[in-house]
Amino acid sequence: MTDQFPGWAALRGWQREMAEGMVTVSGKGQTPDLVDGPGWSRPRLDVAAGRYPLSVERHVGRMVDHLVPGVTTLTPHARYYALHGLVAAQADAEDLTVPAAQTLLHRAEVALAAVSFAHHPQALEWLPRAHGVDALARRLHSGTVTMSEAEVPGKNGYVGNSWGFWAPYAGSEVALGILGAGPMPVPGPRLETAALRAGLGGLLELAAEDTLNVDDLASFGDRLCVCVGGEHPDGAWLANLMCEPGAPAEAGSRSATRRQTIQLLARVVATHPVRYFTRDIGQVLAFGDFLTTDPVTSGIDAAGAWRGVVLRNYSVGAWRRL
Repeated sequence: MTDQFPGWAALRGWQREMAEGMVTVSGKGQTPDLVDGPGWSRPRLDVAAGRYPLSVERHVGRMVDHLVPGVTTLTPHARYYALHGLVAAQADAEDLTVPAAQTLLHRAEVALAAVSFAHHPQALEWLPRAHGVDALARRLHSGTVTMSEAEVPGKNGYVGNSWGFWAPYAGSEVALGILGAGPMPVPGPRLETAALRAGLGGLLELAAEDTLNVDDLASFGDRLCVCVGGEHPDGAWLANLMCEPGAPAEAGSRSATRRQTIQLLARVVATHPVRYFTRDIGQVLAFGDFLTTDPVTSGIDAAGAWRGVVLRNYSVGAWRRL
């Protein structure tokens, strides 16, 4: 039997282990030992290491890259796509060296963080803080940010990485054509410099300042904060780039699936109360008949794929919720 079915020996071995794990309770029979958690994960909630031995995250990551290419869990702010594109355009126009381009990027990201803090000193429920705000908190609360100190990467600066917060966005920006591949941000084929300057050009002026006074920055909030990108030319450019309304609608293409994903999410937001986006959207995608009965979502091919992705992620993580 074991020669014909190699898995049989493993099964019999598992049965023996289970039998050995049985204990006698009051002489009335045998009861299995209680399971105190998966054997492949160290117990307790203070363990920071990854807990995905089934490698579900790789499958989910591949599917998400297929369904919404150009967006990852590390790219929460739309305006950084535009900011990095603007820095690339400015560096190209001035023929900056790599160190000079790094300095420009650092100072522009510090300016964006400072303006966003001035616009919303208290964190928004629906949008994460701008990158670097936490590291700059002491300076921001004091009311003054000295650019030469804040922009230097390291323990006392706004970020540890020598390229600021470009690294998490770089792959997405290249995939979308905002930037070209290279060791520093360079303009890509779909970069529209005029739209970026019209929307975010004021950040370059702030980046050139020696000192930023937080109180003075409040007046820039309705133009330069991370929360208002959708109201300005850089936001319209990025929305058009993401949705590609003029692109061929051939099934399975990257532009078509990304457009379907955006349409799906927008429809859920329009028809359901959404306070915490990931949590509330995920519930709608995973459960109920909305995806199949709604006149809009029922015609979106990507809806079924999203349900599968969310359910797979949800089911594998079920033990953590227990």
